[in-house]
Amino acid sequence: MGKDPQSDHMKDLYAGTDDNGGVHLNSGIMNKAFYLTARRIETDNAFLIWYTALQKLWPTAKFNDACGQIVKASQDLVKDKKLKKEHRKK
Repeated sequence: MGKDPQSDHMKDLYAGTDDNGGVHLNSGIMNKAFYLTARRIETDNAFLIWYTALQKLWPTAKFNDACGQIVKASQDLVKDKKLKKEHRKK
């Protein structure tokens, strides 16, 4: 099958014109971030954070915009006690 063409780190960000500027190739970066988060705080909590954040993005949003929304969603969900505490790992 070969090497997965998706980037999993910003240092490997595809900036060419194929794939609408790398929309699918670069999705591996956020996929890995979700995976690492889910391993740390459980999938249900990670899902709620990503779901909340992605609802607030706009069509022209960039990586930094998505990261900002993920951080904000995390802060809001913790403040509102909407994350499952018993599932958080230390």
